[in-house]
Amino acid sequence: HVEKLAEEYEGKLKVTKGDASQKRRLCINLRELGLPTILCYKNGEEVNRLRGGHLTSEEIGDAARKITE
Repeated sequence: HVEKLAEEYEGKLKVTKGDASQKRRLCINLRELGLPTILCYKNGEEVNRLRGGHLTSEEIGDAARKITE
C-alpha cells in the first residue's frame, strides 16, 4: 500500500518507510511501539496516526487525501 500511495501522490506528499528493528530509538521517541504504524505530518505537525495490520488501502488513501487538501 505504501509504495502505491507514494506513486499516486508523487510531488504532493512525501512517503518514507523505516525499519523499526533498526530505528528503535526513533520509535521510542515517537512513542510508537505497535507495528505497523503510519504517521501523518502536515507542516511539521502530526495530524494523524494509523495503527495495525488491519489497515486497508482505503483508510490509508483517506488519510493521504486529508493531508493534501
